[in-house]
Amino acid sequence: MDDSGAADIGRIGTRVQIRLTKKLAEVIDGIDLSDRRVGDVVDLSSHDAEILLAEGWASPVEPAFGAGTRRTDADDRPRRSTKNRHR
Repeated sequence: MDDSGAADIGRIGTRVQIRLTKKLAEVIDGIDLSDRRVGDVVDLSSHDAEILLAEGWASPVEPAFGAGTRRTDADDRPRRSTKNRHR
């Protein structure tokens, strides 16, 4: 189902969030964007998201910090002890 509650027939798959970057029509490549505005984050099937991304109508939305896999920062490395270091 899509955001309106209607069945997403023929577009079943992983859901992806994109940010709408431009909108020159209410329906783009069969994707109904009539209730969306530029800047909105939209949850779409991966198929529909790929179309909008490839054609420059949208940009990817990065997952929120802490969601999914953990990022490793430089400060997360094990630290070497300098206690027994000779100069």
